[in-house]
Amino acid sequence: MTQAQRISLYYTGGTSDKEYHLQLELQGDGWMVKALNGKRGGTLTTRDKTKSPVSYEAALKPYEFKPASQELPPSDDDVEEEQTPERETDR
Repeated sequence: MTQAQRISLYYTGGTSDKEYHLQLELQGDGWMVKALNGKRGGTLTTRDKTKSPVSYEAALKPYEFKPASQELPPSDDDVEEEQTPERETDR
């Protein structure tokens, strides 16, 4: 079943307190993936992870990461590899 989704990751370590959100949204005949990230409680930067609507299967790719291995979604320039994310899902 195809449905809109949202994943939220939070990181607190040292002086960092960041949040990262991925949203899968239906737009026309396809799906868009939007990313929001920044300092927790501050203004978040919004980026489109897809340039135009794509198939549901293609839109799910940013969600295919392994939080157990502490691997974060690709293209997150503000997050360092050694972080331990907390994961919230709303599916």
